[in-house]
Amino acid sequence: MRGATILFWAAVFGCGVGCASAGLPELELHPAQVFSDGERVDTFDLGGSGEVFIRPRLLVTGFDSFPLVQDELRLQVSLRIALKNGGTIAWALGADGDAPRSEGGRRWRPSSRDGLKGVELGGARLGPIAVEQIEALEVLAGWLRAPMREQARAQGVRALGAAPTVGATPDRWAAAGRQVSSLGAAPLLVARIPLSKERARAPGEHRVRLAIVAPGNADLQLHELGFSAPVGEAALPWPDGLATSDLCLVVLDVNLQVQPSVP
Repeated sequence: MRGATILFWAAVFGCGVGCASAGLPELELHPAQVFSDGERVDTFDLGGSGEVFIRPRLLVTGFDSFPLVQDELRLQVSLRIALKNGGTIAWALGADGDAPRSEGGRRWRPSSRDGLKGVELGGARLGPIAVEQIEALEVLAGWLRAPMREQARAQGVRALGAAPTVGATPDRWAAAGRQVSSLGAAPLLVARIPLSKERARAPGEHRVRLAIVAPGNADLQLHELGFSAPVGEAALPWPDGLATSDLCLVVLDVNLQVQPSVP
């Protein structure tokens, strides 16, 4: 059945397994790590109640050796909320008018700092979503060729089925990377972050910064990330000294609003 599914997508997109290599970089997908306010976590603890808003902030990558010129390349970044009822809410992050709408992508117009390149993801306020409805957060990023015409909405990383959960074995990420390649994209980062509700949060507003990192072969050190600073609206976070050919990092700011209990 899985082979038939891949052949179906190949027919839709006009390519076969490994088609990402035709003009796109051949990238491996590495196990992702998640940092919540600078601390390494396997689950994202939001407590048991309240409403969540998410602001996508930044994508940074050390990969800068493109076989295509920038006008032929698109960056695709998606956020998915997996709901407890089996449904999904999905957003294309930072999509702009220069990319076909169905692609959900954007041109690669990076800023450069310390050997890394990155783009701001717009900071749109996504939500609200009730905490009790959320099963997990999923972040997906990859490269696409700029199509000459609009394609199906489920293209590239947006067409990926199950994303590997943080803590999954490396072979699970490798399999997900091969699936992304079969869908016509070069994978940068794919991760599913389960929600936990062990810590009760007091009424009021709580702001948390999430950093989802696919470090590749880099020896990632916590102190190098520098994401322990409070969430701010002005300055975007940017890692220092992590330049590597296969690093990818996505930063999300999460706002949780907990209402007082009604007597």
